[in-house]
Amino acid sequence: MAEIVISEFMDEAAVADLRASFDVLYDKTLVDRPEELAAAAAGCRALIVRNRTQVRGALLEGAHLRVVGRLGVGLDNIDCKACRERGIAVIPATGANNTAVAEYVLAGLLMLARGCYCGTFAVAAGAWPRERMVGGEISGKVLGLVGFGGIARDVALRARACGMRVMAYDPFLPADAPDWEKLGVEPVFTVINWDNKVFELNGKGIDVVWNGMTITTAAQESMECTNAYCNNAQVIVTK
Repeated sequence: MAEIVISEFMDEAAVADLRASFDVLYDKTLVDRPEELAAAAAGCRALIVRNRTQVRGALLEGAHLRVVGRLGVGLDNIDCKACRERGIAVIPATGANNTAVAEYVLAGLLMLARGCYCGTFAVAAGAWPRERMVGGEISGKVLGLVGFGGIARDVALRARACGMRVMAYDPFLPADAPDWEKLGVEPVFTVINWDNKVFELNGKGIDVVWNGMTITTAAQESMECTNAYCNNAQVIVTK
């Protein structure tokens, strides 16, 4: 019986490292066969998943797990309360993809600001909409970050290197925390009206906003978040 079960795709080199010390069952299709997954998990000590495997209900009831590893940072697919009650540690790969996501956000900012992506099909068809693709620069623009955790901080570093002014809102980080000054970011979000896509920073409009946190009820109340839309916001160019 395998000691470690991996139910979704994982880097082959990492799997090989685990196999050097443990009996590993790696089958990235197990996620689509819940009954077989439950049977495999029943005898293992560790289960490694991504975001599709539902670690709850029957899977937990029949397992004798000691740890659940999450290849990523979201825990929506894991019943953390049930895991705690069973003494199962839940360990997300916090920080592992910070750089990748930060670069993705910066790429999105540049792409949307320049407007070139929107001309892809026209160019493929033989046209050259030069004037329409002139776009603008992100240098000198204001970037608003909703949430100021690890990824947002990496985004801020890259945005400031491109000449952007960065402001952020985070209800869990005091305004006098040294992190703000260290990274050159202004903690000045006051009102966010997601219904009308209106963003104000101490009365000043911003050019771009990126949502990098899970919006809790408390956070919604404290920042006057009026719509659940903010849960899925990524990069929005407002002007």
